[in-house]
Amino acid sequence: LTKELGTLLVGVVLIDNRNMDKENRKGNERDDAALEVLRSYIPAEGQTVWYKALKEARHDVSHLSVTEHLLLDMKTVNTKEGKTVAMASVMVNMKKWVDSA
Repeated sequence: LTKELGTLLVGVVLIDNRNMDKENRKGNERDDAALEVLRSYIPAEGQTVWYKALKEARHDVSHLSVTEHLLLDMKTVNTKEGKTVAMASVMVNMKKWVDSA
């Protein structure tokens, strides 16, 4: 693995499993095994500090355009009639979002 790919993968494991917190985690033995293989890719500041930074970054959508906000969590459904219906959530205050359009 390249350093970049290893760092991305270990970040996914930590975010998905809430930093492997035993009380809140939803991971399994496979996640534990993946973390052991990827542990060397955790940045120097340490697992907990890096997890907190990832968590903050994950929720910071201030840099996204209106279109990017809509694409961030968009879901599509195909109807029996062959039409596609798209639904999206917007993770910011509606006034701020509309003002940024």
